[in-house]
Amino acid sequence: MKTSLFKKITIVAIALYFSVILSYGQELEALRCLNGKYGFKDKNTGSVVIPCKYDETGDWQIYGSKKLATVKLNDKWGCINETGVTVVPIEYLSRTDAEKMAQEKMEDSTSPISVVAPNNDQSIQQAQQNVLAEEITEERKDTTIMSAEKGYALLHIYRKGSMAGAAISYNLRIEELVICRVNNKWKESIKIDKEGKIVLWAHTEAREELPITIEFGKEYYIRCKVKFGVVIGRPSMELVDEETGKTEFASI
Repeated sequence: MKTSLFKKITIVAIALYFSVILSYGQELEALRCLNGKYGFKDKNTGSVVIPCKYDETGDWQIYGSKKLATVKLNDKWGCINETGVTVVPIEYLSRTDAEKMAQEKMEDSTSPISVVAPNNDQSIQQAQQNVLAEEITEERKDTTIMSAEKGYALLHIYRKGSMAGAAISYNLRIEELVICRVNNKWKESIKIDKEGKIVLWAHTEAREELPITIEFGKEYYIRCKVKFGVVIGRPSMELVDEETGKTEFASI
């Protein structure tokens, strides 16, 4: 009886440990590589999360609901998020100007992040350099009618709040490009600037994939969850119909 109870307690303890690591483990710190450039590594695992390609980096700061860091490249400053996506274009002459723009964008932005889905021969770094944030006002969003002439599709990715697996978060990828980090009670709209089949995937203790055929002018709603696993939760992604997706997305 005691042995059985001990095993149960051990399993719960391990599950909680990995849940915390998955959710909070990506505490990033600056890294200087042999090429003299700077990137970011995970403080817990030591693995490189954002490649060393910047001339200088700043500290991570909270802007609105986003955690961003300033980066310098070719004497210009901008801001990136924790997956390496550029959310403030690297075009400002000073770090202060980039930080001011980050504050404005994160307080007022209602725009989706724009992602160029990588080709098979395109590197992670090249894909990330193509990612830009475009400011769109709420009024413009409400009056814009999506059409094929738009030249992009929208992915509305969300995860409803739940106590089950609440501490677990995971990166969502297209090929090897991280497009967002899925958290509990969270949502993000992302532009996809490439038609054809893409595969969204995520991995915790197991890999989950969701293939989607992208057509310009369309909007896709992706409901994310965490399923029960052997030790930790597993990612779950589902393409839902537009009516259901709009309702659930708006409720978060």
